Amino acid sequence: MDNPAAVAWLCEALPLLRDRASAEGLGGELAEVAEQARNGADIAERLDALRRRLGLPAPGPARSGDVPPVAAPSVGIVAVPGIGGGHPVADVLRCPARACARAWVRRSGARTPQCLLHGQDLLDAV
Repeated sequence: MDNPAAVAWLCEALPLLRDRASAEGLGGELAEVAEQARNGADIAERLDALRRRLGLPAPGPARSGDVPPVAAPSVGIVAVPGIGGGHPVADVLRCPARACARAWVRRSGARTPQCLLHGQDLLDAV
């Protein structure tokens, strides 16, 4: 897993990781990994080792509660219209620190999701 994917997984799994790390006496190590991620360090190997020590499976595709993940926008439309619905880039949100590989589709009427690692609302991807 590359670093942007590791940071995305850390952010998504942070509540679970905190619970498990606390129960296993590894809360301090998790806090260090999270701080390194906030500071832009490469955490992929250290996070993977911690995940294994906590007995957690390898991460799969990111899931964000009620907001489905999408490919990061490059131009115009995210996904190919007619094949995955497509979303105007203006409806895509990203990490406020641009630290992770995840993107979220803005849901009409839903509150803006928050980055759990940085404690800030997600920002427009454009």
